Amino acid sequence: MAYFGGTLGVETWLALAFVLDWRWGLSDTDTNWYPSIKLYHQPPHGD
Repeated sequence: MAYFGGTLGVETWLALAFVLDWRWGLSDTDTNWYPSIKLYHQPPHGD
């Protein structure tokens, strides 16, 4: 669903798991592909 929101330009929040994925970046809260998506990365275990 995040792809649809990003494609339509709708403000979208995306929660990402601790295991990082190169498609979403490593530490940024923004993505180059979809400016309307805000990324939230799960903190490392123990933080």
